[in-house]
Amino acid sequence: MFLLAAGIYLLTHLGSDFGRIVDHLMRALELDPRRPFLHRIIVRLHRLHLRTLLVTGIAAIGYGLLELVEGVGLWLDQLWAEYLTVIATSLLLPFELYELARKPSLLKAGGIAVNIAIVAYLAWMLRRRLAREAAHA
Repeated sequence: MFLLAAGIYLLTHLGSDFGRIVDHLMRALELDPRRPFLHRIIVRLHRLHLRTLLVTGIAAIGYGLLELVEGVGLWLDQLWAEYLTVIATSLLLPFELYELARKPSLLKAGGIAVNIAIVAYLAWMLRRRLAREAAHA
């Protein structure tokens, strides 16, 4: 739901200066936007292009819808939702591997290892379910 809301917000506020918005938010939270880390965030947000916001908004809505459909399907214990979960989780691995190859780090490698383990576990659970259903048929 958060991704859907964020995507809709981005698409309906394409002309906004997100650097100014975040600067105001930081000041309201009594954070010092002049601190180097926070200042870099604000500068990057000032430089966001319309096309970047558009693509990010569409991607957030698409991924949010995927997660919503997946969640409802899993809640209803639907087999197709388990397949969708394995596929959707696997789809991110090539991007993560690309990032690891581009800028290697132990943190990224650890994240990929965890994601691979999650995909393997989900696939194993799906196979177990299919085997149980075949035995009952």
